[in-house]
Amino acid sequence: MGFFSFGKSKVIVENPKQKAENEKLSAKDWLPVKGVKEGIILLKNGEYVKIVEVIPINFKLKSKTEKRILISNYRSFLKGCKFPMQISVQCRKANIEPHVNRMKSFYETEKNPQVKSMIKGYINLVSQIGTNGTITRRYFIIFPYLLPVGIKASNFNDVVKQMKEKSTLIKEYLHACGNEVLESSDNEI
Repeated sequence: MGFFSFGKSKVIVENPKQKAENEKLSAKDWLPVKGVKEGIILLKNGEYVKIVEVIPINFKLKSKTEKRILISNYRSFLKGCKFPMQISVQCRKANIEPHVNRMKSFYETEKNPQVKSMIKGYINLVSQIGTNGTITRRYFIIFPYLLPVGIKASNFNDVVKQMKEKSTLIKEYLHACGNEVLESSDNEI
């Protein structure tokens, strides 16, 4: 249950007393995360998950042949990763203000009137594009540790080994699609 749940969901009905107690909890109390070790997240329910970031490619710039190959490779990725996973896209409005401010400082120090005119035009263009809702996107793949069939318990080394194997498999398949896959440090997670 919850954001990282890969099992069956349950419906929880809270009574008013529980609801009042829950409203006093901090955001940290609501997160399902107990801790992070070696890039693996331990959830409060005892499950382990790993998150990798995928750097996208610009599919629109590819030729028809390249697009067909990429789609075929992506299909292979989905068929080849025979474990549950979530693909999460995080969208945010892009903050162009630091870039515009930097360009304004270049504009003020520039001596050549033609270059100054070009910088001013660029600032206007970037500002116009930014006000039209420029959005940045980050892509993540989240996958769980699965206890091997016939095994009742495992140690953390087994968890690390399985998560590394899954990460490697994801990297290999997505590399064939032109994507780069990044693993975050414990602090970044």
